[in-house]
Amino acid sequence: MKFPVISLGQMLSTLTEFDHVRGDGPVNVWRGATLGMPTGFVFGSQLVGQAIGVASRLDPTQPVRSIHLTFVKPVPDTGSVEFTVTTLHGGKQYATQRVEVIQPGRDGRPEVAVTATVVSHRDAPGIEHGAEFPADAGAPGDGRPVATISLPGEQRVVGTTDLDDATVQPNRYLVWARMPEALPDAPAAHQALLSFASELPLIGTSLLQHTGWSQADAHVGLRTAVLTHQMVFHRPFRYDDWLLLSHTSPAASGGSSYGRSDIFDAAGAHVASVSQEAMVRVAKP
Repeated sequence: MKFPVISLGQMLSTLTEFDHVRGDGPVNVWRGATLGMPTGFVFGSQLVGQAIGVASRLDPTQPVRSIHLTFVKPVPDTGSVEFTVTTLHGGKQYATQRVEVIQPGRDGRPEVAVTATVVSHRDAPGIEHGAEFPADAGAPGDGRPVATISLPGEQRVVGTTDLDDATVQPNRYLVWARMPEALPDAPAAHQALLSFASELPLIGTSLLQHTGWSQADAHVGLRTAVLTHQMVFHRPFRYDDWLLLSHTSPAASGGSSYGRSDIFDAAGAHVASVSQEAMVRVAKP
């Protein structure tokens, strides 16, 4: 299956630009574009970024701080997708929103396909600490350039780890990433792009320590799908500067895997954390 190469302009507009369909109170419906992937379904990574982008419209002075998504069922790619955004709380310091993709089910009645809870709040003084920057990360220029499906920008893998290699490898995937072109200053643009990049490698990472399987087996020898995805943004960052994504998979059992990531800026600050539960099952003959 050949995936199109998406330009940065198209990616940004898809993740951050929406048309207001209806609503003028706590419930509003927004329509966004899709990336037109050949799978026939909308990428989960796109929906994560769009949920951040649409939720940030409530109050741009309160940046998104966390998002938790549950993928109930696949979303067919019809060229656009509608998001129903419900403001559960819109205070001066904190806001909580529910973002849903609602589509007709087999019986024609509306069903929730994706639901997300998004929390936004202003920075305030408090305690501070973060995960330790990996000592073996090196510099971005030392990494091995790799291409990622449909994601514009630069990505450089630390060491020899290869998500498409079915031999046993260490349970960690370190990759430097950035957009080489200047991005808008709006935090939501950087968060949405990072969310797209963070969602893609975690299933492949969960397979590293198992011989005979790699991410190349997804939808072939393995049935895979992301079930939940969570991101917490700890500190401001820019995705047009280098970021280090440190992926690992602490557990897998019962047909599902759990993956997580710590994300750092080039100065070593811990800027974001990611966790994901995914279905990973051996396909029936």
